[in-house]
Amino acid sequence: ARLEKTGKGAEDADSTEADAAQTATADVTGETGVAQTSTADDTGETGATQTSTADSATAQAAAVKAGDTVIDESGAAYTVTASNAGVSEVAYASADTKQTESKVVIPASVVISGVEYKVTAIADNAFKGNKTITAVTTGAYVETIGKSAFEGCTALKKVTLTNHVTVIEDSAFKSCTSLKTVNIRKGVTEIGSSAFGGCTKLTNVTIGANVTTIGDNAFAKCSSLKKITIPAKVKRVGKAVFGNCKKLKTIVIKSKKLTTKSVSRNAFSGISNKTVIKVPKEKKKEYTKLLRQKGLSRKVKIQ
Repeated sequence: ARLEKTGKGAEDADSTEADAAQTATADVTGETGVAQTSTADDTGETGATQTSTADSATAQAAAVKAGDTVIDESGAAYTVTASNAGVSEVAYASADTKQTESKVVIPASVVISGVEYKVTAIADNAFKGNKTITAVTTGAYVETIGKSAFEGCTALKKVTLTNHVTVIEDSAFKSCTSLKTVNIRKGVTEIGSSAFGGCTKLTNVTIGANVTTIGDNAFAKCSSLKKITIPAKVKRVGKAVFGNCKKLKTIVIKSKKLTTKSVSRNAFSGISNKTVIKVPKEKKKEYTKLLRQKGLSRKVKIQ
């Protein structure tokens, strides 16, 4: 038989059970609080780690100054050209001395010691005299190809420039004797002195529409060059630009901006008598006089 409690005894029993339930709930709530506190602590630690990493990268960037040299994992060296909290930039200075790759791709950016640098230039003499490379492609942000950057790279056959390149400096590709074709893209505004001088196998050159300056001897001694066009925006032409280009048959001048002051003395000297120069119709009389004054042989036809 089952005995049931009534009256005061029953109330006391109910009260005891309710207290036990509240105690159990409190215990669970306590455990949840501990778990939440633990999670918060973990989140705090993660945030602290991220902050620490960011602070470290910022400190590293601040420690590096313009002119310093930094080296990436491949052993390639870069010269810092700008270093601040917002943007850090470098020029590709030299490859690893043990480099054996024949095809070189200049990266858009590199991360060194936690700092990201945009590669905006190829430094002076970066690959000068390298006999291994056969092809080079400039990175997405490269604007300047430095002086003698590829001078004497006698195995170099192919050059791919992006539209970001604006300046090809003096002797940049001088004496690249295996180079056959060059497409100077629309971003380029200036071609330096002797930039392609002595490229004896160079047969095809496309000069971009935005070029305004062609330096002294820029294409001198390109003995295989057959035809070239001087675009409409060109204002300045240096000395002996096409000197000793023995196979050059046609020069097309689209520019109407050439003047006695902007064209150097002897700019058109050394051109074969078999060459034909085509000029804008309305400029023929003016340009005939100008070109003769600037060294062009009277035996060269002007059309």
